[in-house]
Amino acid sequence: MIKTVTDARKALKGVIAIAAVPFDQEGKVDFKQFENLVDRLARGTGVTGLCLFGMVSEFHKLDDYEKAALVSIFLDVLRDYPEVLSMISVTDWSTEMAVRRAKEYERLGADALMLLPPFYFNPDVSEIRNHMIRVLEAVEIPVVLQYAPQATGCHMPEQELIDMAERYPHAAFKIEYKPARDYLAAFLRQKSDMTILTGYAGLEMVDLYELGVAGVMPACSFPELYVEITRRFISGDLPGARALYAALEKYLVSWMLSPESLLAIEKEILTRRGWLASGACRRPAYRLTKENQREIDAFLQEFAPYLS
Repeated sequence: MIKTVTDARKALKGVIAIAAVPFDQEGKVDFKQFENLVDRLARGTGVTGLCLFGMVSEFHKLDDYEKAALVSIFLDVLRDYPEVLSMISVTDWSTEMAVRRAKEYERLGADALMLLPPFYFNPDVSEIRNHMIRVLEAVEIPVVLQYAPQATGCHMPEQELIDMAERYPHAAFKIEYKPARDYLAAFLRQKSDMTILTGYAGLEMVDLYELGVAGVMPACSFPELYVEITRRFISGDLPGARALYAALEKYLVSWMLSPESLLAIEKEILTRRGWLASGACRRPAYRLTKENQREIDAFLQEFAPYLS
């Protein structure tokens, strides 16, 4: 695990991949497959960190027993990889439960948290603000506040997030918005040291790196591509980073119709790579089309040198 809170804050950069949760064909969590997947991701892909219970972890389809078991496996595996940041997302809809969960994950040894604010039934901005602040004040480890207004319908004034960045040194932000460049630039103009990560499968990631965005949080079926784009950018090879991203972007645009479509496609790729025994998603789920299958064939052929 990351040794100090300061080290964890510094590790909020680069590629932090969101772990998938494997199911068998009957819809049961395959805990051994999950253990193997986390180990493979930490050992051989070059990611800066791993996150559990993002949208593509299907957190909304898991019960409390399954979540507790997955957290235990996740943290146990990552103890063998102290250079890889462990992040767990707090997704509870009640503030009281979110605070309790955040404290528990910190006690168990997570290096950082992500917080998905509640958006069912359109809570008032003051309630969302209170939810975020209560969690921030409950723990000392970094908390990545997830803000995806287009996906969740949860809208806050941008100044609210900037104020939190000013007030809480351990607050960071995963801001997901399309198109992203101008939207995120507005935050960084007001607070240039604001730690921002991007999601949405990494769309616009090179442009966002140029702005000062610290990292990207994609799903986990081809993290090597995001790592290589990031490596090229950091090394000063901007044309190389742009070229590889452009080759990837055509697939991302097609697949990122919704979190469910991306999830199903990513799990199919994990299965084709031999990283999962089954690409099953819990229902209701997106069903892959013949065109999706053709695109996955082309993708795996085009990027085989990076994914071998």
